[in-house]
Amino acid sequence: MIVFLESSKVILSPISLSLVQEGSYSQWINDQASDLFTQHAILPHTTESLYAYAENKQKERNSIWLGIIYKENNKHVGNIDISDIDWINRVGTYNILIGEKKYHGKGIGYEASHLILNHVFNRLNLNRIQLGVDERNKGAIGLYQKLGFREEGRFENGILASGEYFDIIRMRILQKEYLIDKKHV
Repeated sequence: MIVFLESSKVILSPISLSLVQEGSYSQWINDQASDLFTQHAILPHTTESLYAYAENKQKERNSIWLGIIYKENNKHVGNIDISDIDWINRVGTYNILIGEKKYHGKGIGYEASHLILNHVFNRLNLNRIQLGVDERNKGAIGLYQKLGFREEGRFENGILASGEYFDIIRMRILQKEYLIDKKHV
């Protein structure tokens, strides 16, 4: 495993093809019961299709896609990425998934997020990171607010789930806002 970024609790590592094959990644992506907000489980995903996805994703030059490894047991518990990086305007889109449910609420997403945000703001000099979140996903919204993301608008009725429409909340954090809080540096 390659250690790309590291904190006391987590390692962020490029998602290798062996990580896709050996881990429980395909179980997270196909778990309809826990996939309330990401809509990954709408279509089935095989290990082979995830392998092909990982292979293509690693070739992209406009994204950073990393596995979140919990250091205590060296387990791949989720993924985090900054995608759709616009190098001219210095903007990227943030995504995170803690696929292993028993690791929710342990601060893993928070630490992983700080690692990647610190990297993109301090090393890559990006200026803006943005995201979209289902209005029902209160846990994610709380995480994003704790990280310093601010709501800047909504896509009304942007998601259809179980016959009902829900808004997508648009949030963003700017480099200067993130760096003002010295605990991030």
